[in-house]
Amino acid sequence: MNPGYTVWVMTVAHPPPGHGFVLASGEAVDEVSPAIGVPASVMRMRLTGAESGGRMTVFEHVIPLEDPGPPLHAHEATDEALTVIEGALLVRLGDDTLSVSAGGFVWIPRRTPHTFTAQDEPARYIGTAAPAGVELFFHAIQEAGNRKDDPPTTSELAARHGITILGPPLDRDTAGSPAVPPGQRRDR
Repeated sequence: MNPGYTVWVMTVAHPPPGHGFVLASGEAVDEVSPAIGVPASVMRMRLTGAESGGRMTVFEHVIPLEDPGPPLHAHEATDEALTVIEGALLVRLGDDTLSVSAGGFVWIPRRTPHTFTAQDEPARYIGTAAPAGVELFFHAIQEAGNRKDDPPTTSELAARHGITILGPPLDRDTAGSPAVPPGQRRDR
């Protein structure tokens, strides 16, 4: 280990900003459920802006089949990457819709229209967003879903967080899903 560095072993408390840390399997610095009405859809925040000094957010998410996934959207100033761990994601990236199976990777540059959902079984993926801040949108969605009075719409909340809603979530029954062949790169 490099002298002068402190590595925090997490047990759910936040480390001081700028310090390295380790999370055990299943641990998270935060949890949020942004899918309204889908209690099984919980995002485990592995790294947020609070720990990364605003540089990036990393989260783990299992999309159950009852969760349609996010609406078609684009981030104004955030790049995003998804790594599929289990199952398969049906991903719309620009005008293309592809099936991305376990081990597959999706790069989503800022301002690229995209959406995704579990294909035919629950799908687990690791999401990375840079710079950080997308976790604030997830919390806003969760809080709006808990409001009984006049909650803001998803589009209103998205706009406040630099996200433009462009259309509905993917319909897995009509989207079509050509698979990315192993060893092949599919550019948009």
